[in-house]
Amino acid sequence: MPNAGGPSRGCLPCRQKHVKHKPLLIIQQCDLTRPQCRRCLRKKVPCQGYRDEWDMRFRVETVSTYETAIGRDRRKRPSSLVPQYHFLPLGHDLSNLHADHFVSLVLHHFSIASADVDLESPVKILPHLIPAAEEGSPLHNVSKTLGCSYLPSTIRSHHSTTLARAYGNSLVAINRALRDPTERTSDSTLLSVWLLRVYELTWCLNNGVDTAIASARSDLHMSGMAELLRLRGREQFLSQGGREIFCMVFCTLLNRAVITGGDCPPESLNWLREFIQHSGPSTMGAAHAAVFCYICYRICSDIRRLIDLADSEILLSRSQSLLQQVDEIESITYRVIGHVQSSLGPYQIANGNFGDRMVRSDFKLRLLSNALELLLHTSHMPGCTLQQRNEFSERQDHFTNEFQNFAEKVLLAIATVHNTQSLIVSDDLKGDIGSDAVIRWSHVLRVTQPLRMIGQSPFSLVWQRRAANNILKFMYTQVGAI
Repeated sequence: MPNAGGPSRGCLPCRQKHVKHKPLLIIQQCDLTRPQCRRCLRKKVPCQGYRDEWDMRFRVETVSTYETAIGRDRRKRPSSLVPQYHFLPLGHDLSNLHADHFVSLVLHHFSIASADVDLESPVKILPHLIPAAEEGSPLHNVSKTLGCSYLPSTIRSHHSTTLARAYGNSLVAINRALRDPTERTSDSTLLSVWLLRVYELTWCLNNGVDTAIASARSDLHMSGMAELLRLRGREQFLSQGGREIFCMVFCTLLNRAVITGGDCPPESLNWLREFIQHSGPSTMGAAHAAVFCYICYRICSDIRRLIDLADSEILLSRSQSLLQQVDEIESITYRVIGHVQSSLGPYQIANGNFGDRMVRSDFKLRLLSNALELLLHTSHMPGCTLQQRNEFSERQDHFTNEFQNFAEKVLLAIATVHNTQSLIVSDDLKGDIGSDAVIRWSHVLRVTQPLRMIGQSPFSLVWQRRAANNILKFMYTQVGAI
């Protein structure tokens, strides 16, 4: 607050001796000579310098120090004109009040307007579970960790210590819940492990942690989430919240398996059957997305194993059937689902829930990318004939065009929903970014994977890679930590 008094501008020894700058009393004055005043030199006293000008203009005041400052104020004022205030002691330390808002911050970023059905998030169950989480529970502690990583500027010098403490409390709470037979099968425990993985991946990326270490940490969480799905059994499909959490975690496991070439849990088909059997109209879109992602994973895994086998005869004989499966991925999905209503129609990005569409889009882009990689390997095999090379070249052009057209639809859908058309630099896609665009963590989580796929794929067009990276950069700037 402004310092309205007249603080002494003299050097430290003169202020300690209460020597003021008085021009008429030359012997006693502090002449303000810099770097040492002449009075100190004459007295042979070490002159320790002057205060900063800003310290004399302003002083930092808190509730506790303000009352003390009033008591020490020697300036005369009429007592009848100055009201007397009595300050009550605070119930909380002001420096720790930010911690009380971490959970609310996470809840805000994972909340979606109820009226905006199309913008529902794959983490839409979070706004229902976070408010019900008890203090000290795994979900409560992980939410505090996410909030703490998002508000480093409010914590200042205590940021690292506070964040480390919050992260440690999260690990302790999760391990305690995993040892409890009831808590380890709850929705909040599984969701806490999923959120902790999101935090650790973000922290590793932001702090330049080695990729191998980050990958090992991610694999540890993946194995833990797969084991939790096994322990939860059929009961997890009986409630809508349990089905939503299963779909989110299951698609995360499949995404990791497609990226790393690993295996998904062997119980996946049984889980999908239970999921479809218990799904109603509200979760049928999520069931469709889960089945579609699983079939994409199976085809990508077969392609990877075929490429790694490096047998030209087997590669040439089996490549046609795999490429046919890539072309028929939508019809295969509906055959697996079986009793899905015909009103859903063929798979298109323009239909269904936006969050589910983005999950399917990521897997379809990865499927097309694996098909193109298979064509590149097959066409260079020694036993490949000229006719086969021509056929593979036509297939390659077909899948390349399909990849680029699909990437354009994904970019347009994301830019339209989040009002970021100006970040897409194409003659066909132009617009102005809206001033009312609000980006939350849930928005970033559902579009990060397809945007990264488009931004890093060699099969994308130049403007598509630039647009995807621009949107990602804009969103990361808006949301901070995540």
